[in-house]
Amino acid sequence: MLRSGFLLAALLPFTPAAGEGAKKPFLGREQVALLEVRQAQPQPSPRAEGPGYSAFRLLVEVKDTLPRAAAAKQFEVTIHHASRLAFAPIEVQNWFPVEPGARVAVAYDGDWPPRPVDLVRVSDGTEPADASWQDCAAFHRVTREGQGPTALAAMIRGGQHRPGATFFRLLDHYDRRLFNDPQVTLACAAYLRDRRAPLAARVQLTRFLGTAGRHDREGNRALAAALVDLVLEANGARLPAGRTDDVLLLLSWNCVAGRDPTDLPDLTDKAREALLALAQDGSALQGGGQLLPLLRWLRGIAPDEVTAGDTGPGRSPESLPQGRAAAPKTPDEASPRNDEDREADPSGRRAWIVWGSLVAVGTLLVLFRYLRRGRA
Repeated sequence: MLRSGFLLAALLPFTPAAGEGAKKPFLGREQVALLEVRQAQPQPSPRAEGPGYSAFRLLVEVKDTLPRAAAAKQFEVTIHHASRLAFAPIEVQNWFPVEPGARVAVAYDGDWPPRPVDLVRVSDGTEPADASWQDCAAFHRVTREGQGPTALAAMIRGGQHRPGATFFRLLDHYDRRLFNDPQVTLACAAYLRDRRAPLAARVQLTRFLGTAGRHDREGNRALAAALVDLVLEANGARLPAGRTDDVLLLLSWNCVAGRDPTDLPDLTDKAREALLALAQDGSALQGGGQLLPLLRWLRGIAPDEVTAGDTGPGRSPESLPQGRAAAPKTPDEASPRNDEDREADPSGRRAWIVWGSLVAVGTLLVLFRYLRRGRA
């Protein structure tokens, strides 16, 4: 679940802990470069890799590098593409462009020029290369020695550069605990509500916030309010249902589940009704009971109140009562398998442990007999 907390994350410095050594900032690599394809020449396939396999000899120009300058401004490299990855060799880079004039931002280690297999695209492909490069430059500035969460929060709020999806991807890989710093949490909440930032980048940020753990009261209120606005905006923009569901799940488990009502924002009746309608939608409930904390909050049910029809994953939201008292549970409903707040069923766990142990012992006995016969 998304509920694991990092309560001390706000006290951690921006730099790696003592003894860990310098951490490579760009997806675990030291350098980033903005490359542009100048020439592309198709090459005959050196091996019969199956249909859809192709090779290109490229002349690539280095437009910029961080933090050190490249040894050469141009280099040649052979890039392999394959439409069927089942037949593809290990060095295939389908993400590397082969059209003259196309650009890509990459991270790398080692000597220059790097081998194609050592290159990693820093973006997820949703941003233009120039925007990804600006994110790399901003991330490099904010992670230099002496910078900290205060500078990071100022960058997220929109300083010299408004961050995009690549910036948050680099930050998550570098140290996702930073998302739990109080200053950074409030800055991320402001970013989620800032419609000047691309909607796709704001939705993607929620994925990284979901791995950061739980936040303090002020941060939780701000983040929950921002997520409510974001999910309603994303629904109005008709984003794919899966992306809207991700925001709903983050709101339900990271911001609502197990929180005191004072940790949550006040909603207008219009926002509450719209959010409740989204949570009741079938596509949003594909995670089973994962939206129950959100549904309880929207219906005004206390977090610790157990109500009839509110147990077990997969129940329809219509079964949630409008604040009624809990009805007596049947023996089946009271079982560990159907209680929403259950711990794992210990009897079932013991059965699996016993069964696994028997299989392991049986395997060892067969192997022992086989070895004895071989020696004989």
